[in-house]
Amino acid sequence: MTDVEAQLEPTKPSASAPVASVPIKSLAKMSDGEKRAEMTGYLRGIKNRSDRQIRMLKLIDAKTLTADDEAVLSVLYDVEIARMVQRDAVIRLRKADSKPNSKLRRDHTTMLCKLGGLVMIAGLQKTNKAVVLGALMEVAQADEATRKRWESAGAPELEAREHKKRRDKAEAII
Repeated sequence: MTDVEAQLEPTKPSASAPVASVPIKSLAKMSDGEKRAEMTGYLRGIKNRSDRQIRMLKLIDAKTLTADDEAVLSVLYDVEIARMVQRDAVIRLRKADSKPNSKLRRDHTTMLCKLGGLVMIAGLQKTNKAVVLGALMEVAQADEATRKRWESAGAPELEAREHKKRRDKAEAII
């Protein structure tokens, strides 16, 4: 066992490291020396290091390295970069997964606001919720002729409000 290997015994278990501060794409464009310098700075900035990261720092700080130690350090650098690439991919997947959900949530909220606006237009905002729900349940079960009658009563009000909104917007521009 070399002096460096003796120093490399695991000292403590630790939490996983935070996401890399160096963008993965920029690591790919760097030389090996630049990658090592960036990785060393990154490792020194981590508060809770894994055993692998502790081992890397001990090798980096060693005064002299054998050929075996250099090979181990090179492999550890590659493993750490691969871990960073993997974590970056997981983060990108999570962000991609959350975007459709946020659009669905936004669309759902928009629909609820519009329906609430219809309740306000009808003047039912102070009406008992059970009454409003009962009326809406009857609307859902109404026949086509009744729905047409209600549509002919509501359409002019909606058109008048839309016309007023356009007129107010045009006046605000002037």
